[in-house]
Amino acid sequence: MQILITGATGNIGRYLSKSLISIYPNANIFCTLNRYKPSGNEINTFYSSTNIEFVPYSLIFSGNVFGKFDLIYHFATYGQPGKFSENIESIIKLNSLDLMYLAERITDNGHLFYASSSELYGDETNSDEKQILSSTIDGPRALYVNSKRIGETILSNILDKSQYTIFRICLAYTPYFRYDDKRVLYELVMKAIKDQKIQLLDAGFAKRQYLHIDDAIKMIMDVTRLRLENKHEPNLFNISNPSQITIFNVAKIISEYFHVELLVGKSNSYLNALRETNCIPQNYIDQFGLPDYTSINEGIGQVCHYAQFNF
Repeated sequence: MQILITGATGNIGRYLSKSLISIYPNANIFCTLNRYKPSGNEINTFYSSTNIEFVPYSLIFSGNVFGKFDLIYHFATYGQPGKFSENIESIIKLNSLDLMYLAERITDNGHLFYASSSELYGDETNSDEKQILSSTIDGPRALYVNSKRIGETILSNILDKSQYTIFRICLAYTPYFRYDDKRVLYELVMKAIKDQKIQLLDAGFAKRQYLHIDDAIKMIMDVTRLRLENKHEPNLFNISNPSQITIFNVAKIISEYFHVELLVGKSNSYLNALRETNCIPQNYIDQFGLPDYTSINEGIGQVCHYAQFNF
């Protein structure tokens, strides 16, 4: 068996790689690298295996070097809002031309798993998989969001539903992050460490659904087993935690952990971001029931603990 994981050094990709190595110990697993190369500590933590090979991302698209793959996880699709505008061409290519090429690289009985985004729902309330998408063409995030829409459309037009699965992932976070990660949760933690205070840019009323990486990987792997055993089940799954928390309360947990002052802005502009996320993993719940999610206090505590001793 041959498995390809793009985005294997990303926040989700590292844990995904570790799970797949455990499940398929005899498979040939290829993990793509772009600019970032994992450290020795990360290799020991996430990738320790004799059957894994790191390859440059571009090499996958350089002719028929590796043949075809039985499983492809295309997770090299960006998840940091602060980097969307800096990488417009890459975002579009990753979710369109690259995805089309990868769809041709699965074996006849192979399967492609695609990391899409819950942002496709916009600010809709109780957005399960039957919800009509409401993304727009306005705003700095629109290119990212609509590239995901294009990706999903490409798969639905060139592959049979039994050959691919879409994960609309909502705010999965990990305790192990890089200091330059621009996601809000990590930026708040870094403000507490570097500035010894947290200054919010607005009032922090925006609502979010944070999903601990352990819960995200469990949901993804549950769906993987389901799809490979019965390919006639739903092929679209929200990967999310229905519980909401405001940005203010996220900042409050972090400020209390580090014993620093929390200051709020006077406005509530949302800064081009969603007012709230309401992504419901209904297809997952129908198949497996409601997961026993990691509490947000415990999860953020893990993030803070890691940052405290590493940054």
